Amino acid sequence: MSTATRGALRATFAVGVALFATSIALGIFQSWRAHGAPPELRFDQLGQARELAAAGDREAAVRQLRTYALLHPQHADGWVRLGGYLWQTMGDRPAAIEAYERSLLTLPTPVQTHTALAILYVREGRIDEAREHANMARANGVTLPADVWRALARQPVPPS
Repeated sequence: MSTATRGALRATFAVGVALFATSIALGIFQSWRAHGAPPELRFDQLGQARELAAAGDREAAVRQLRTYALLHPQHADGWVRLGGYLWQTMGDRPAAIEAYERSLLTLPTPVQTHTALAILYVREGRIDEAREHANMARANGVTLPADVWRALARQPVPPS
C-alpha cells in the first residue's frame, strides 16, 4: 500500500471518527433536552450563576440562569431561581413574573411560584391573578405579607 493511500485512509478514518463523535454528542444533547441533564451538570451550571452573582457580574448571572432554565424547561428550579434573581437582585418584576409563569408549566409546581406570583401580581396591580395564587399559597401553608392580603381584601371578588 502506498504512502498516499495510507494517508487517504487515515484521513477518511479521522473524518469518520469525528462524525461518529459528533453524532454521539448530538444524541446526548438531545437526550438532555428531552429528559434533563444529569444532576451534577445542572448543579454546576447553577453554581456558575451563583459565582457570577457573587463576583458582581449580575448580567452574566442572569444569562447563565436563563440558559439553564431554557436548557432544562421541565425543571422548575431553573425558572424559580431565575425569577427570584430577576425580582430580588435586578428589580425587574415583569421579567420575574414571566420566569415564574414558566415554572407553572412544570409538575409539580413549586409552592414558592404561587407565593412569588401572588406578591408580584399585587405589586403590579394584577389583583385577580394575585388572588388565585395567594389562595394556592395559603392552601399550602404559606403566610403571605399583610400588604398582599390587604390589597386582595380591598378589591372585591368579581361575580361569576
